[in-house]
Amino acid sequence: MIRGIIEASRRRGFAPAASWPGEERRDLISSAQAIKSRGQIPIIAEIKPKALGRPLTDEEVFAYARAYADSNACAISVLTEPSNFLGSLENAAIARKAGLPVLRKDFIFDLRQLSEVQADLVLLIAALGVDLNRFIEAARGHRMEPLVEVHTEEEMD
Repeated sequence: MIRGIIEASRRRGFAPAASWPGEERRDLISSAQAIKSRGQIPIIAEIKPKALGRPLTDEEVFAYARAYADSNACAISVLTEPSNFLGSLENAAIARKAGLPVLRKDFIFDLRQLSEVQADLVLLIAALGVDLNRFIEAARGHRMEPLVEVHTEEEMD
């Protein structure tokens, strides 16, 4: 499945680099600490169009993001992979307007993907076999905090 997703992404190509119009990166740790200081559990809420079986309209994406912000989520995870998860880069940009840190969830296998959208965090999947240290450094260079997903003890090394 992962190989198919990566091949579909390669065929689709890469989006032009997104700009950061003077906005600061939103910090997940600070957001989570603010939620905890109010006696609540920090939650990363997710926008996952595949769960509904269809792409979301811009209005729906913003409505979900706003509802998550109003419900005290500390961040919003947005799937941006279109072929299998019906996500989009636009969904991440729209969700960011709700004011919370946004985590871009996708299969990041090429450094060019790190500049495609404004996000505060980016998921890096160890199983993809990329040079994680290089991708972590590049993500930080794009003002994104990397969140690394591992499935085995070997992937943690």
